[in-house]
Amino acid sequence: MAAKVEESNKLLEEARLAQSQGELQRAEQLLLQAAEKNPQAPEICRQHAEVLLAAGQIEAAIQKLSQAATLNPDDSRAYTELAELLYLEKRYAEASRPLNAALRLDPVNIPALMLEAKLEEQRQRFELALETYHRILKVDPNNIDAKLRIAALQAYWRKPEKAAPLLRTVLQNPEATLEQRAEASWILGMTYGRDRRWVDAVESLSQAVEHKAKMTADDWYRLAYAAYRSHNVGTLQQALRRSLQTDRQHANTFAMARVLNLGPANLPTANQDVIQVGHADKKIPIPAGW
Repeated sequence: MAAKVEESNKLLEEARLAQSQGELQRAEQLLLQAAEKNPQAPEICRQHAEVLLAAGQIEAAIQKLSQAATLNPDDSRAYTELAELLYLEKRYAEASRPLNAALRLDPVNIPALMLEAKLEEQRQRFELALETYHRILKVDPNNIDAKLRIAALQAYWRKPEKAAPLLRTVLQNPEATLEQRAEASWILGMTYGRDRRWVDAVESLSQAVEHKAKMTADDWYRLAYAAYRSHNVGTLQQALRRSLQTDRQHANTFAMARVLNLGPANLPTANQDVIQVGHADKKIPIPAGW
């Protein structure tokens, strides 16, 4: 038995190497062999789930993580990973069960607490979400993701004036990733827009664009609206075009173009430095939250 365990561990390491090199099919074959040698090893199931997920086999990955949790019911990792995957698949009710199991085993499991807070947001129980994010900061005071979510909830739902100082700490944090900085800049731009600080809103939203995880047509329209209110023609031109590239039927973008007498093929040019603001304001759709 000891020899089989040693051989399965060797196969597991080979599978990890194959996966790191992008050889997913070979990695899966090695993991199947490892499982034959040691079928009670939860780590093999967890690794197999990772390979299946990389290959786009979501349901099979969920089954493997369920198996890993069954084989080792005292390890919160598999429960947490299973809950995270179900959450990403929008199977929120199903995600609650393994998440609760993970937190029973480890009440200060940061990934599990983050997921619990996100689920509370999904249920629109924002007070509970905020409480959970603050619990995370008690355990990990430098957790940037928790700070961003607290700032977002304050900016969009509770007290926008409290969001800006927290966001600036993220922007000044040398450990923040480009994506985290982009998210902080975007939320800060949202708070400036709510305060009608249009020049500041354009600056912050524009800084976020390059590294924001995803820009929707609504996002581009929000930037266009801030640019319109601040008379920033260059940014208005770019944002309107990008909005239509993202969604050719975006209603708010077409409404703005129509009110400003700009067809989709005839958006303002770089040398057009005057956009009339005033009489058209009531006809241009205001982005949600502004």
